[in-house]
Amino acid sequence: MQFRSGFLKTALLLMKHRKEREFLLDNLLLIFNFVEAEDVPESVRVEYLKLALRYLRSLRNIRPEEVKSKLQSLMTFNQVWDVLAEERAEGYEEGIEKGIEKGAREVIASLIRHLPDANDETIANLSSKPVELVAQVRREMSMEKDG
Repeated sequence: MQFRSGFLKTALLLMKHRKEREFLLDNLLLIFNFVEAEDVPESVRVEYLKLALRYLRSLRNIRPEEVKSKLQSLMTFNQVWDVLAEERAEGYEEGIEKGIEKGAREVIASLIRHLPDANDETIANLSSKPVELVAQVRREMSMEKDG
C-alpha cells in the first residue's frame, strides 16, 4: 500500500491474493480503483486496466461475468472490457495465451522497474512466474536500455 503507482498496487494485490477467490470478489473494485485513480493519461490507464484484467482472467477461478458485475462502476472499465471482448472473439485460445504471456512479461518488467534492488527470485515469487522468465525479461530490458 506504500507504493505510489496504482498499477503496481493493483498488480501486487492481484498476485498476492490470486488463490483467494472470495477475497478477490469482495475487493475487486477497491483493487482496481488504484489504477482508476492513478494520475496518468487515460491511454496509459486503459493499458494498465487491460493488463490487470488479463492477469485476472488468467487465474480462471473467477468467471468473467463476476468480474464485469463487480467493476461496472469504473469509468474506463466498459471501454477496456469491450477491447478485451474483441480480442477474445478474434482468437480465443491464441489471444488468451499471447495476452497472458504479454501481460506476465509486462507485469515482470514493471516489478523490475519499481523494485530495482529485487533479485530474479524475488520477482519470480511476486509474479508467480518462473525465474527463467524473469531473467529473460531482465536481459531484454537491459538490451533495450543499452541498444
